[in-house]
Amino acid sequence: MEPKIKILLSDGKINEKRIKLLKFIEKYGSLNNASKEMGITYKHAWDEIKDMEKSLNEKLLLIISRGRKGRGTTLREKAKEILNDYEVYEKGLNLEISDKFWESLSIMSARNKLNGTIEEIKIEGVAAEIKIKIDNPVEIVALITRTSAERLKLKKGDKTFAIIKATDVMMGK
Repeated sequence: MEPKIKILLSDGKINEKRIKLLKFIEKYGSLNNASKEMGITYKHAWDEIKDMEKSLNEKLLLIISRGRKGRGTTLREKAKEILNDYEVYEKGLNLEISDKFWESLSIMSARNKLNGTIEEIKIEGVAAEIKIKIDNPVEIVALITRTSAERLKLKKGDKTFAIIKATDVMMGK
């Protein structure tokens, strides 16, 4: 079980599906190819773009003439800004939700959970780096949010555990 969050911007007019469409337009330089990649018609893709533009009162695409090769489509600055903002919100919110999710679990798989003792805590800005001594001479470093470190009331010498999940090392107390 893994938490997931959906982000809606501009009164729900900008959603995951539309962000995906903008990303494909950026990737292929073509609304036609982007619509094919998404499995929707060109008209449907165009309607999605027009709906976003109407809600933002701003153009998102720039149509470029390529002579005999036809036309191409590129994103205007506003569309690039939307993609960037969406990615920032998505990463930040998913990280926060993931932290809360793992902190709320009381049972973990034994094969992915390593007990240890906190050796060092470094807090810088919004992040906290926790060095955990597992077994001589093994130490693991977990990067968590400062908020999570404060919520767990971590202190040097506390008994803790590290949770190994894919490429992430998380921790709990």
